[in-house]
Amino acid sequence: MHNPTTGAATISPNNVFVNSKGPYMTYTPTPGKAGPFGRYWTQGQFRGFILLHELGHQLSPQTGFKPDAGSPLNQAQSQQVLSVCF
Repeated sequence: MHNPTTGAATISPNNVFVNSKGPYMTYTPTPGKAGPFGRYWTQGQFRGFILLHELGHQLSPQTGFKPDAGSPLNQAQSQQVLSVCF
């Protein structure tokens, strides 16, 4: 993965890659400043969110998650994770 904005990606039903140069590894919260999705994340919370989003893809028969790389669907499915898990 060469895109520094991609945290992780579901490659197949059995494979998720974490981007070593993406926000899973590089996100650092700034005190008093909202992070992604307008939330005040700790680094651990944000990492958990990324993993839960990818788990949604792995469990797509149950969650209904569809491939969303680079599409507005990514935001919608991320909002599903936020509403249920945070």
